[in-house]
Order: sequence, then C-alpha cells, then structure tokens
Amino acid sequence: MAVAQVADARARSGDRARQQERRRALRASRVAGRLVLLSFLAGLLYGVASSRMFRIENVAVRCSRDVVGQEAARALTIAPNTTTLTLRTSTLRRQLQGCPRVADVHISRHLPHSLVIIVEPREPAVAVRTPHGWFLADRQAICIERAASAPPRLPRVEGIPVLDPNPGDRLAGPRVKAAWQAVGCAEHFPALDQLTIDVSSLDHVLVFTPSGTKGIIGRPLDLGAKLARFAAAVESFREKGWRAEYVDVRRLDVPPVWKPVAGQAPPTRRS
Repeated sequence: MAVAQVADARARSGDRARQQERRRALRASRVAGRLVLLSFLAGLLYGVASSRMFRIENVAVRCSRDVVGQEAARALTIAPNTTTLTLRTSTLRRQLQGCPRVADVHISRHLPHSLVIIVEPREPAVAVRTPHGWFLADRQAICIERAASAPPRLPRVEGIPVLDPNPGDRLAGPRVKAAWQAVGCAEHFPALDQLTIDVSSLDHVLVFTPSGTKGIIGRPLDLGAKLARFAAAVESFREKGWRAEYVDVRRLDVPPVWKPVAGQAPPTRRS
C-alpha cells in the first residue's frame, strides 16, 4: 500500500513538471513570435520612412527679418536622402541656434516632402557704445550686430569696458547688470523713453534724457525707485515748461535736488 502511494505521488510530480515545461515552451514560443512580428513591422516602417515617398524636397525658412532668415538658411545642413520621417529636428535646431542673430527656431514637417522652419530673430533692445563704435544687443545682453550709429528708438548704454565684441557674445559684469536693470526700469516710464545710461563708474551712475536733462543716480541701489523719482521730476518740468540741467536723486530720504538751465528762473526745489 505504501509503495503504491509513493509511486502515485511520483507520477503526479512528473506530470506537473511536464505541464510546467510545456507552459514555459509555449510562453517562449509566443514571445519569439511577437519579437518576429515587431521586427517585421519595424523593418516595414523604416522602409516606408526611408523611401523616396517621404524624401525632403522643399525647405521653407521664414523670418520677420530677411537678413536673419537668409543667414539661417545658409547655416542649414540636411544630409542627402533624408526624409521628413527620419529627420532629427534637434540637429537642425542646434545648427540654427548657432547663428548669433537667431533667438529661437520652430520646425514643422509637412508630409510628404516639405519642412517649414520659423526663425525668431533676436530683437535689438539696447545700443551700446564702444571705442570702435556702436553695437546692438538684446534683452539678455547678447550682441546681435554692429551699427554705424545708435538707432533713435533704442536706449543707449555707455561706459561698459568692451573693446570690440563679436556677434553672439554675451556681455557680463556688474556694469552690464546695472545698465540692463536701468533699461528695464526705464521702460515703465514714458518720460524716460530713449534714455542714455552711463555706467563708467558704479559709484556715480548717470542717466540722460534726449533733451539733455541729467539724472544723478549714484550707486545702482534702489535703482527702480531712483528712476521713478527722476521720471516724475522730468514729467513735472515738461508739463510746466521748465528745463533742468540735472536732477539729483541719489538720496531717497530727501526730496530730489535739481538745477535749472542757465537763464531760466529756478523752480521750487521740491518735486
């Protein structure tokens, strides 16, 4: 009786082992079949993507500034037989963002044969005077291009120790930080339109309106508050028909002090 039970147990154990082995073989077969199917589909898709049906034939580069668009088009390099489906747009984006006057790039595929590339140019925000002339920079203090003269619509910065920057160079340093901060603050005050900022000395920062009124800022601490007081004084003078030679706003704990233009009766010294 005991011998029969042992034999029966061994038989059942063998059956379970054979069943498990068959299940493992079945799973392995299914996995292999799926891998074969996926490989086939991947090859099919790659063949379609690489076929002449999707080969790039037209590339349109669009930009609001023609000169920048032409510069971007010259910088493009697309390998022969590249298709719209296999193209790596990140590679094109790196190529175009290497252009000094390109701020950003948007690339879209127009199946089957076309690419449309929208180029956003860097916009001049500041004109900077150097010993070799003027150059234009954007809001991030990146040099865009040289200029024969300062455009009348832009604020001007003087006193930055840069000899001859190249397009694409980023300006840095405490004087650049102070100057760009002043430019940003001045945008909030119409009376300070087309302001000139002189940062030759960070202990004695000066600003000038187009009409010639000088603002004595001193150190670039509380720059926004100082420029706000200077703008209020300039606007008040303009409304009353007065002209000031300078307005001293170095101290915020006392009223601004100003000097009238020679030959003009001095106004009250409180704004």
